[in-house]
Amino acid sequence: MKTQILTEKDLPSAKKLWGYAFETDEPFYTWYFDEVFDPQNALGIFIEDRLISYLQLVPYTLRVRNHDFPASYIVGVVTDPAYRSKGLMQILMPKAIEEIHARNQSISILMPFETTFYRPYGWELCYSQVVYEVPIYNLSQQNKKMGNYTPVDAQNDADIEALQQVYSKFLESYNGYVQRTRQGWKWILEDLECAGGYAYLLWDEQNQPAGYILYLLKDNALRAIEIGY
Repeated sequence: MKTQILTEKDLPSAKKLWGYAFETDEPFYTWYFDEVFDPQNALGIFIEDRLISYLQLVPYTLRVRNHDFPASYIVGVVTDPAYRSKGLMQILMPKAIEEIHARNQSISILMPFETTFYRPYGWELCYSQVVYEVPIYNLSQQNKKMGNYTPVDAQNDADIEALQQVYSKFLESYNGYVQRTRQGWKWILEDLECAGGYAYLLWDEQNQPAGYILYLLKDNALRAIEIGY
């Protein structure tokens, strides 16, 4: 048994394990492994040449207390069903921390299925996700309208720049947020498109970007994925 960073030849095995544990919905499944997944950011456990468990260390930059820190977002933690409940995470998680330190990163983040699973390795809660449900008739009472909405084109650099302007302004008084890149925005928008979602920019009377919304329409409801203004 050995632990190492994945290579291109491991991509089919990684994709197969992901599909078993998470989803194979198209077009997301193909898009993610063609465009986003990077074997160099995946750490796996092998028995001989067989990949039996792995996780991804997706690089981000976090803005914390007015300073930027390189960080890894741990995601896609998966184990072959034949090797589950055999203590592989007790091997993989410490190795992941070693790799994070080797990359000169002092911060890592994840979105856990169970907080108690990761706490023994040193992670603690630092964010809360709040969900609001608003009846549509409440919104219909808001009669004051301004500006103009246009659909976002993920391939249009001007739209990406407008999104970034709003995002940066919206978060300038906050702490602990991701510093987005142009590529990061494109992945967000392409991911949204794979899910059948929509993205719109709001322009004010001076034709300056004033807000945006990323959302899904499903089951007779509008689900806002992200709003900035």
